Amino acid sequence: LVAGGNEVVFVSDDDPFGTNPYRIRQLFRSTTTGSDLRQLSQFVDNGGVYRGPEASGSGNVLSFSVTESTGILQLCSINGDGSNFRQLTQFNRPVFEHGMSRDGTLIAFTSLWNGDGAEVSADTGDIFVIHPDGTGLRRLTLAPASPPFLSSGHPRLDTTGSWIAFESVANFTGQNSD
Repeated sequence: LVAGGNEVVFVSDDDPFGTNPYRIRQLFRSTTTGSDLRQLSQFVDNGGVYRGPEASGSGNVLSFSVTESTGILQLCSINGDGSNFRQLTQFNRPVFEHGMSRDGTLIAFTSLWNGDGAEVSADTGDIFVIHPDGTGLRRLTLAPASPPFLSSGHPRLDTTGSWIAFESVANFTGQNSD
């Protein structure tokens, strides 16, 4: 729900306007009653929208992940009216779960990317943040590169992006040694 609970943003492979003949997963927006349906994305040659969307409180900024032709999930953002599409990551490993601050200034996400292009275990995952314009990429957690691999995921931001809650099996405090 966005814009005070009066609108929804969702993903569908439907073709209500005759612009999606290959049934690629696209972003749509409408009122909660189903009126004023708008297709926000126009993907034609990739897997389309895979995860998301997450919306700012006003609905002016959306984040989502797309499947590239390489099969790797990448994080993207778009304005709430469908303008200004931006691919935020170009990692060699996938981007998973993401969340956006209510004010739309920060996106937190999980990725298996380790920053240097080397392969990592499928069991590792770290939390990153980035601004919707693609600036300010920062890694917040660092899983070890050797067993036991520890993983963090499912990030959620508070209203302003000042605090991030996430799940982890890592021993950050030293109190959970097993």
